[in-house]
Amino acid sequence: EIASNSRRVERQEDFSESIEHLRGAKVLLVEDNDINQELALELLGNNGINVILAENGQQAVDKLQQQDFDGVLMDIQMPVMDGYSATEIIRKLEIGKKLPIIAMTANAMSTDIEQAQQAGMDDHISKPINVAEMFCTMAKWITPASPASHSEETKASTLQTCHQPELDLSQLTGINSDAGLAITQGNKKLYRRLLIKFLDSEQNFSEKFQQAQASDDANAATRVAHTLKGVAGNIGAHEIQKAAAALELACLDKLDIQQVVNLLNRVEAHLTPVLESLKTLQAPPESTAASIEKVSSETLLPLYKKLLELLLDDDADAVDMLEEITELTGLNAESRQLKKLEKLIQQYEYDEAIDIAQAMLEKLS
Repeated sequence: EIASNSRRVERQEDFSESIEHLRGAKVLLVEDNDINQELALELLGNNGINVILAENGQQAVDKLQQQDFDGVLMDIQMPVMDGYSATEIIRKLEIGKKLPIIAMTANAMSTDIEQAQQAGMDDHISKPINVAEMFCTMAKWITPASPASHSEETKASTLQTCHQPELDLSQLTGINSDAGLAITQGNKKLYRRLLIKFLDSEQNFSEKFQQAQASDDANAATRVAHTLKGVAGNIGAHEIQKAAAALELACLDKLDIQQVVNLLNRVEAHLTPVLESLKTLQAPPESTAASIEKVSSETLLPLYKKLLELLLDDDADAVDMLEEITELTGLNAESRQLKKLEKLIQQYEYDEAIDIAQAMLEKLS
């Protein structure tokens, strides 16, 4: 008991020291999946790390040639160019010779780790993410060129403790919400967003998988199963994670079509009740419709002004402000713009976000 307690304290100290060491680092996150992007952007950003997003290996190579980074977190399986190929290209560039590159993969099998090393990666972080391990691994390799000052560091912890909404997770089936909340560092707002994104993105999983099988890309079906495995793990949907892992393995081992169909059916059997239960987190459409009627431009005007102010200050709290606006307006004609705005803010593309916010503000005034 005493030994395990002291180990826990030691781990907590390592974790805090790692975050301290990493504050102000500029990191390139290379990840094609929406849910994994949001989770990593938020976890890293809330802990004082500046993150730029690349959605595939080719984009990563391009961005590294345009600006300086302290390190790279590299997903492995991506369309256009995978993580192995991207790393091999980066290592041949002058800027990439000493750059820390860490693989992020839901395939932590020894062969994958070997392949990552052969491609020139320094280390790996497993998905589903273990937050403490992720920061400790990053701190081992990444040192910020311009560390953040002490005064900037309190925001992350205060951000997580205030504005925590009530989140009723009792209706959820097939999801270990304690595991999911541990991954989001107890951030309920973020966890709810990830769960709703999972619902939106995986409703047509079988269709996506079958299209991938029929496509010219030999790795597409494996990638679809692999992605589901990773995101299911990150939200705590462990049975879906296991079923998707078996399906991915069947694709890799090129099992006969009937075996693959059986495994796909097993994924669906676990997925369907989970998706059904996640619908309880969505606002009922009639209340959304009613709330749109009631939201006047007088109500929205100060919120958009505040949003613009935060963007002009390069303040990451803009995400929370945007969420407040989205919750008020519901799914109306502007929701596409709001979605685009959210993505830009998460990627620290503030200039473009400012233009959109200004245009929306002018429309209201």
